[in-house]
Formats: sequence, structure tokens, C-alpha cells
Amino acid sequence: MTTQRWMKRNHAELYNQLEQVTNYLNSAMGTIRTRMGFGSDTPQGEWYDTDFSPTYTTYCSSYTAWKNEGERSRDITTRFTADEKAMIDHFTVLYKSMLKDNFLVTNEDLSAMSLPRRSDDKPHPSPVATDPPAVEIDLKVIRRVSVRFFDPTSEYKRGKPDGQHGVEILWTVSERAIFEIKRLEHSSFDTKSPYIFEFDDDQRGKYLSFALRWENTRGEKGPWTSLYSAIIP
Repeated sequence: MTTQRWMKRNHAELYNQLEQVTNYLNSAMGTIRTRMGFGSDTPQGEWYDTDFSPTYTTYCSSYTAWKNEGERSRDITTRFTADEKAMIDHFTVLYKSMLKDNFLVTNEDLSAMSLPRRSDDKPHPSPVATDPPAVEIDLKVIRRVSVRFFDPTSEYKRGKPDGQHGVEILWTVSERAIFEIKRLEHSSFDTKSPYIFEFDDDQRGKYLSFALRWENTRGEKGPWTSLYSAIIP
């Protein structure tokens, strides 16, 4: 039986889970359902009473007949398979449309129905980097400048600070080293270190000048590094 993770996978476990759900929702003379926003006088409550509940009753009858292995026949198995599928479809609608994201349904309600609790963790916005990336330059390969960038606070000289998506790189190639960031003509972006510049033969011996800064997952940028210059090998 293939189902979603929130739903029990074993036939007997699914039956027990559904029993917990229906017993809980039908307890206290329907006041729990009313508190959750789908009492009998609502469209959702009408669907529960006239569609979900009869499907559940039919499913329970089929399961009771099927679980008796000594009397289980092909017809009983066929009927149970169809009724279980219909029950799964209805259970999916109930959970996803009326329980999972319903703010009137508490984590205590979900636990009582053997359903997953919502995470208590609140999302935090990605911070803006307060320090620029650390940089290491590799000139071992001709016509190539490899720029490794990483979190300067990391022990192993790797990784990005929390919430940072990648680095923005401003750069230019010139006859002399550049020391003003406004003169860097080109812009690139990289999410994975190192960033590798590739050049033509006629650019060898010229200066690559560049600066980097972190950008977080919301597109907010941290401070620039100092300007770096390297002679293209």
C-alpha cells in the first residue's frame, strides 16, 4: 500500500489511525469539529457527514471482513482494496484541506489524532553578511586565475556564512592594477567556490583586478573585500 508519509502504511496501522481521527473528531458531541471550523452547519462539515463518514463506515466493514484470514476470499480482498483506496482519498482531503494547515487545529489536536505535529521552529530571515569573504588566489595554470572564497571565521577555510547564497564579483582586466572599485567594469556571481577566470593568450601578463562581497538568499549584499590584483599567468 503506497501512501503519503503522514499516513500510516500498514493496513492495520491505517485502520487504527483512522479510528483515532474519527473518534477524536466525533467526541464531545461535535464541539471539537465546531471549534476547528467544520461543524455540521458548514459546507466542510456537511462533506464530512455526508461523504467522509459513510466512506469510513464502508471501509470499516470491509476491513473487518478482510482481516479474518480464515474467511478471506478473492471477492472480500477485491472489495477491501477498493474501499481502502476510497478511504485513503477521503482521508487525504480531510488532512490536507481541513486539518494540516488549519490554524484552529492545535498541535495537541494533531497528536491526539496520530497525525504529525507542526514544527515549532519559526523561520528567521537570512542575515546580511557583516564581514567580506576571505580570498585565496591560485595562479598555477596558465591563462587561468582561480579565486577561492570562504567564510573567514571557518576553521577549515571553506563554506559560506549562514544565510549567504553566494558572492558577487566585480572585476576587470587592464595593463595596470586597479585600486578603485568604481573602475571594475564586469560583474559575475558564483554560489560555489572557487570561481575560475579563463583568459586568452593575448591577455597573459595583464592584471586581473577584482573584489567580492557576500549576497544572502534575499539578494541583500554585505561589504566588499579590498581590491585584489593578480598577473594573468
